Amino acid sequence: MNLSIIIPAYNAESSIRHCLNSIPIREDIEVIVIEDGSADNTAEILKEFEDTCKVVYLLKNSGVSVARNLGMDEATGDYITFLDADDEYLPNGVETMLKATELNENMVQFNHLRDGRSVSRFCARANRWTVSNLPPKWVLVWNTIYKRSFIEEHDIRFPEGQQFEEDRIFNLLCFRYSPSLTTVCEYVVNKHNTEGSLCHTKTEDRLLITAQAHLDLLKTEQNKQLRKVIWQCLVDLFSSKAFRREFGGEQ
Repeated sequence: MNLSIIIPAYNAESSIRHCLNSIPIREDIEVIVIEDGSADNTAEILKEFEDTCKVVYLLKNSGVSVARNLGMDEATGDYITFLDADDEYLPNGVETMLKATELNENMVQFNHLRDGRSVSRFCARANRWTVSNLPPKWVLVWNTIYKRSFIEEHDIRFPEGQQFEEDRIFNLLCFRYSPSLTTVCEYVVNKHNTEGSLCHTKTEDRLLITAQAHLDLLKTEQNKQLRKVIWQCLVDLFSSKAFRREFGGEQ
């Protein structure tokens, strides 16, 4: 089995070398970097990696969803996964993901570190989950591998124009067509909480777009269990500090 790793890169000059150097060079690994119209030296740095990576250069910044969708269009691996440009794989992380492709599941999720530390409440034990009993951080895409043929068969895409929680919508669409998830205990990614990233910049407009995406999905979903999950996601969004701050519920 082959694995395609898709990396959107925007203004990532301080981290992209470290990110790419964490990926072993192997024939069964395809690395696809979408240079998303950066204003810094990201594009120049990526020229150093063109012999080992497939790099797509965008003329203007188009957002993480557009970049990931373009990456999926370029991917040729049996499985795909996603990595942010300011994160890196742990030693043996990619090897662990490649081994998990042998399970032949539509989706397999792994554990991850945050700034080098394990956050116990986010950890999932090895199991096979359904939409009625999901692991703590099933929403993430950068600690999950996906069977490419499954993604292409159902034309599952990231919602373009949505600035955060786009990975949640992507996974909810995956569960619509494959209502189960296998988790593996091993840690594969070290995730960094970078200040100023979009996930930390939740403006009124971005919150409303995210809420509308969940509502649109809720209106079209037929599976009762998955409808409950989508509704709970909306409840969590409406009760979040960011939502209350932007809409007057918290001073």
